[in-house]
Amino acid sequence: HDLHAMEILCIVSLVATVILFQFYVICISEIAPKSCHQTLLGFQGDQF
Repeated sequence: HDLHAMEILCIVSLVATVILFQFYVICISEIAPKSCHQTLLGFQGDQF
């Protein structure tokens, strides 16, 4: 029973890690570039 519980815990933690990693990738690919572009545009606007 203990081994089975450990297997379930391992699978759940793996799934949680994958989901968190996907959220992280989505944040990097979707949200970060927009804020980066806005920051760069604002910086260039201030400079020039």
